[in-house]
Amino acid sequence: MIKLELATIEDSRDIYQWRNDPLTREMSINTQIVKISVHRKWFNSSLENKDRHLFMCVDINKNKIGLVRFDIEGDTGLVSINLNPNKRNQGLAKLCLKESIIKLQNCSPKIRILKAKIKKINYPSKKTFEGIGFKFHYQYKNLCHYEMKLK
Repeated sequence: MIKLELATIEDSRDIYQWRNDPLTREMSINTQIVKISVHRKWFNSSLENKDRHLFMCVDINKNKIGLVRFDIEGDTGLVSINLNPNKRNQGLAKLCLKESIIKLQNCSPKIRILKAKIKKINYPSKKTFEGIGFKFHYQYKNLCHYEMKLK
């Protein structure tokens, strides 16, 4: 069982550490180590951005599983997930994505299309997104573009 909460400033340090995890960096579009000052600025502006939703997935004991981010433009949301490295390979990414999409639809019913950009080599993420209904749209260079239409 998982629960979704809006991310808060108290989550910043965990998300910073997850983002700089070597495997996370390898699978990210930007593979560089992020400096704490850059992360703080990004995170604080993200919390204030009405077109960005940050959902923290936690288990019943309040252990942090991961962060799901939606960047909204019109009726479209670009989704990405950053899993706690200690929670990988447990099937939790799929649960976090499913639940966060439900929550997004409840708070932003105008969203009709979700998109995701996933590195070609990131097989676990591609499998996760496809497993909840995302369809491969096209590939450009090393990025696979996925879409899912919402009802």
